[in-house]
Amino acid sequence: MLLGFKLTAIYEAINHTRVIFYFYCKNHCFSAAGPLFRSPCELLPVGTGHPVQAMLKSFTILSGCASRGTTGLPEEVHIINLRGHAHEGPDNSSAKVDLHLKPIQSMLHHQKPLVFVLSSLQPLIWNVKTENLALRIQHTFYVSLGSQVRFKPENFSLFTRIQQETFPHGNEQLLNWAQKKYRAVTSFSELKMTQDIYIKVGEDPLSSDTCKIDSKFLSLNYLGSYKEPQTSKGCVLSVPHKDKEVHIIELQAPNASSAFQVDVIVDLRPLKEGTWVHRDVVLLLKCAKSVNWVVKVHNVTGNVHVVASDTVTVGSQAPVSKTPKQYLPSGPQALIQWASDIGHSPVTSYTSTPVANHFNIRLREPDVVESLESKLPPELAILRDSSPLPDAGTPLRRSGLPFPFLTTGGMPPLEHLPYEPDEPEIVLNVDLSVQCKNERMVVSIDKQSLQASGFTNASLTLQDPQCKATVNATHYTLETPLTGCQTARFTLEDSTLYINSVSILSGNQETSAPRIVQEPPRQPVNNMTFNMELYDSLPINNPVRQNFFTVSQNQKVFVEITSTASDPELGFTIISCFISHDSNPSMSSGYTLIETVCPTDASVTYYPQFPVHPTKMDKKTFSFIFDSTFKVSLLFLHCEMSLCSKSSQRNLNLPQCLSPMENCDSLSLDNIMAMMMNKKVSTQRLVVVDDFSHITVVYVLDTPVVVGIAFAAFVIGALLTAALWFIYAHTGETAGTQPVQKSQPASENSSTGHSIGSMQSTPCSSSSTA
Repeated sequence: MLLGFKLTAIYEAINHTRVIFYFYCKNHCFSAAGPLFRSPCELLPVGTGHPVQAMLKSFTILSGCASRGTTGLPEEVHIINLRGHAHEGPDNSSAKVDLHLKPIQSMLHHQKPLVFVLSSLQPLIWNVKTENLALRIQHTFYVSLGSQVRFKPENFSLFTRIQQETFPHGNEQLLNWAQKKYRAVTSFSELKMTQDIYIKVGEDPLSSDTCKIDSKFLSLNYLGSYKEPQTSKGCVLSVPHKDKEVHIIELQAPNASSAFQVDVIVDLRPLKEGTWVHRDVVLLLKCAKSVNWVVKVHNVTGNVHVVASDTVTVGSQAPVSKTPKQYLPSGPQALIQWASDIGHSPVTSYTSTPVANHFNIRLREPDVVESLESKLPPELAILRDSSPLPDAGTPLRRSGLPFPFLTTGGMPPLEHLPYEPDEPEIVLNVDLSVQCKNERMVVSIDKQSLQASGFTNASLTLQDPQCKATVNATHYTLETPLTGCQTARFTLEDSTLYINSVSILSGNQETSAPRIVQEPPRQPVNNMTFNMELYDSLPINNPVRQNFFTVSQNQKVFVEITSTASDPELGFTIISCFISHDSNPSMSSGYTLIETVCPTDASVTYYPQFPVHPTKMDKKTFSFIFDSTFKVSLLFLHCEMSLCSKSSQRNLNLPQCLSPMENCDSLSLDNIMAMMMNKKVSTQRLVVVDDFSHITVVYVLDTPVVVGIAFAAFVIGALLTAALWFIYAHTGETAGTQPVQKSQPASENSSTGHSIGSMQSTPCSSSSTA
């Protein structure tokens, strides 16, 4: 029985004379994957609990054919005939088969309508996963009775027809059924029951004119994938840390026969499907044969670094740093020591496998990694996120504990309790220890250190006041059986927790009654601001922001909205988002992404908030596929947000925060009205381009800039007018002092005299004409 302990000190905010230490002992029960903190590594057969699982993946087909007979026809026709049965899913649900579709190598994008005939001996759920297939194309799926077809709308056509049929069981009969219906068939594949089928769509011009089933048919375009678990030995050396994990894999050969360099896939993703994990991961990969390590990272944020004995290829869009072709020693102890020497410690796991070409590494989510704190029941929330006793000289104040004090109701959090800032700090520096034994717990507290902290003639008891400490010349000692002195016992998933507390009451100080002081005011709601940014990739590592976000048709756009709320209980809910050609958010638009909290566009995907660094800002991220019918180059994304309370108890008369994935079907009129009363709007521009290779920047002026230009033009005009008046005034005086020529008789040259008189009366006009 492995026992551990943890200490949490609480200085009561209402009473200066009492300190309570909560302590616990934990009885661990580990799985067969190997005990924690094992050093050196003792190799044992790995079980399903081991974080690294080795597989041998193969691709094959029983029989089939391919043809170019549908080249002149409106549809491609692909037939899949599955043989055998698969195990049903949980709750007796239908087995699932993933159908992976992508164009053949000679085709970048596939545009033609597809017809799939999916025959199986049992009802199946066909999960269609596509790559580079055009949207808005009519596709048809014929499935066996009771089967279903599922796909993600953002990467497959919404114009899909699904029809259940009773198929003939024989290959030739099934082929004839499809040929009578569509005149020709593009491909036919007979496969053993599998969970993954890979079909490359498109008519290969090198194929035959007609599809004739052949038992020796083999093509890389039509394959089923089969995985067989491989026996491995390994050890787990440390608890998976919430911030970093180090995994070592030592492989002897990727297969039993090939003499060529082949790919070995390492698939890294969270243990729980559909979740995200923030973790720094280091992979040390060694193989005795020459291989190419292909690392695929899914739903993991953080730094992933790969050190390998051979070449390394990154098979996903996630950022991965690599150090290939490194000399790595052989054997578990040498590899573990080598990792420690270069700073990659502590090592999480070591795995040794004779033959495999596929490794699955599963990362536990933070709530699984922090198994103890996260599994505490609500009544033990006081122990969450706790830290050991403070260092010597660290002051403990009534307003600032070394850990957050969480409560479940009745009493407000300790940091919100009233306090007076001018009260003296009390320094707590107590030496104590806890011994966890098989049947009892023993707490020992140094008497001198307790007196130095101001507790003379102290009285120490456990949770039960009848369990008092024994005193000698140097120490106070308290002892309790695991079931005595009101020790609380909690059974967790992999351990049993025994919790008790030590209450220290000083006898030389008077107890002061609690005083009520008004709680510091919260940040006003009207001071909250929102910031919305657009990116072309998931904004994990602070990507560069663009002044004008350019977007093209069918491009994925990532939207990140943050608020400046300093109150951790204050959050926000995205009420609506829509795209309009009008910069005024009050003008309605038919292109809506989110409406009344819930997504209305099928391509909208929400992402969890990644707590990379502690921050007071609440952040929400979602993406959508840009599919606009507007014929203008400048559009505006308007999003309405409503402030809300994260707590179940209403805060500042705000509505409770809503999740778009959980509350879409349960919105009430009260929720909607409360959100509308506290909504704010953010707007971002979208510059639409046809092709990123020919981007034309459209310069758009804000309203303040336009006003500034107009004002500057007015000032310049006024100055010019003043200058002209100045010139006129000075030129007029000069002309008035000049001698006037004697005019000739009007009878001689009356027209000339009229002209001169006109020029004298308007000197500015004369000057300007000249």
